[in-house]
Amino acid sequence: SENGGLSAWEPATAHEWLEVLNPAEFFQDIVIEHEYVECTASTIQALAVLMKLYPGHQKKEIETFIAKAVRYLENQQMLDGSWYGCWGICFIYGSWFALRGLAAAGKNCNNSLTVRKAYEFLLSTQLASGGWGESYSESKRGNRRLDMHSQTKTPPENAHGYDIKYQEEQRQETKNVIIRRSCLT
Repeated sequence: SENGGLSAWEPATAHEWLEVLNPAEFFQDIVIEHEYVECTASTIQALAVLMKLYPGHQKKEIETFIAKAVRYLENQQMLDGSWYGCWGICFIYGSWFALRGLAAAGKNCNNSLTVRKAYEFLLSTQLASGGWGESYSESKRGNRRLDMHSQTKTPPENAHGYDIKYQEEQRQETKNVIIRRSCLT
């Protein structure tokens, strides 16, 4: 693409208004092709490996491609330091891909404000258990919902207590979805 981002199947050249023709209620943004952080970052990684294995092969073209792709990733970063991941849930996942791509391009905390902001995001969203997690129900709407994991709330007594609470919330959410869908049919 002109902006350095990569899509999954074909160039992202169609008009956004075509998305109103989407026949599926449960998938969004499937009618036209879009650029994705995941595809862009993965391609940077692959080309970085190619350059190491074959240092002289289309060096200038690959360097130009990687530079544009890095700019795309930098431009896609959210204000909080995260990236929206389209193929997984969601901001932590997108940030993981973006950081791997940026690292393959030689970016790190010492030479990139983008990477520093991403690390701040990840550190600010880490759970008391040491891991990370997000709610898919908010991620699909583009909202960052980490309130059940928030660092401002009192952490659960232990990770097991958190897991039980989280599992119960997920069971209730699943029941609600089933009830809503059965009411529509």
